[in-house]
Amino acid sequence: MDQIRAGEQACAAARQQSTNCEQQFQKAAHRAAERWAKSAQPHLEQARRALNLRGDLQLLCEATHTERDNGLPMVTAEAKFFTEKRASGYGGFTYADEVELNFEITLSQMVEDGDEAEQAWRTLQTSRQTCQQQTDLLIAWRKKLAEIPYVQRQAKAHLTDVLLQQTEPGRQLYQTLQGHFQDYFAGLPTFNAKSLPA
Repeated sequence: MDQIRAGEQACAAARQQSTNCEQQFQKAAHRAAERWAKSAQPHLEQARRALNLRGDLQLLCEATHTERDNGLPMVTAEAKFFTEKRASGYGGFTYADEVELNFEITLSQMVEDGDEAEQAWRTLQTSRQTCQQQTDLLIAWRKKLAEIPYVQRQAKAHLTDVLLQQTEPGRQLYQTLQGHFQDYFAGLPTFNAKSLPA
């Protein structure tokens, strides 16, 4: 039971580490998305001046990531540039002038700005592997513990067989019991390996 408790603690720690690494990568992805969005800001500033919009452009950026089939992340970003932010009567905000940009960034594109995102991604992958290994080990321990009653029954049955066959009355009782078991199961059809699909 100590091994199970230790395994559960190790799994909980590995899950927490994986969650922390996921958050670190999400932060790196968000910073990369903001950098990409800000690269468009000069062009938007030029458009704002041409349209005589008042106020300075501000940026609100949301980034999420998903894993592609090749195991690498794809960051989807939604950047909103606005000139004025006002509280609405419903608890949210309204914007006087706004422009939205939606774009995707691959890990290799994020690496062009520095290796922070790549390191965070590698750390996340390593922590996921560790978490999976700890979980698999805990499952293996639980299976082994679940087999203990079966192993105990086998040991008791073998010990009983040995003890019964050490004396003549025991051998007679053992043979009688074997005969009863054979009679009990005689009416059932037997398994045939040839009838099983390959």
